[in-house]
Amino acid sequence: NASDSAEAHVLQIWIEPGKNGIVPEYTQKFVPDVVKPGKLGLLSSPEGKGGVLTIHADALLYIGILFDNQEIEHPLEVKKHAWVQIVSGELLLNGTKLQAGDGAAVSEESVVKIRSSRSSEFLLFELN
Repeated sequence: NASDSAEAHVLQIWIEPGKNGIVPEYTQKFVPDVVKPGKLGLLSSPEGKGGVLTIHADALLYIGILFDNQEIEHPLEVKKHAWVQIVSGELLLNGTKLQAGDGAAVSEESVVKIRSSRSSEFLLFELN
C-alpha cells in the first residue's frame, strides 16, 4: 500500500498445485481492466492467458463487484466446484446470505447465482 492514510485489505490465498515440486510464489498485479461492475473478471488461470496471473493448479480465479440488487450467474461444468469469498458487502449465494469475511463452497450445482443486497466485492474460485 503506497498510501500513508488509506488502509490496505489483503487476502492471502493458498491453492494446492496440480503437481509436486512447484516452489510457492507470491505475485501481485494491478488489474483495473479486469474489474467491471456487474461482471466477473478473470484474475488467474493455469495458462495465464490474456495477461492474467498464472496459477499452477486446475483452477480459475475471478473477481466480482456488484452494486445494490445486481445479480450474476456463473455456470459450473459437471464435477466442478466453486468457492466464493466475500471481501465486502452482503450477498445471496444460491439463496444463502453471506457477508464480508464469509466464504462458502458450491458443489453439485450447475450454476452459481450471486445477488447483492448492497454494494459488494467478492472472489469466485472455480475448482476441480
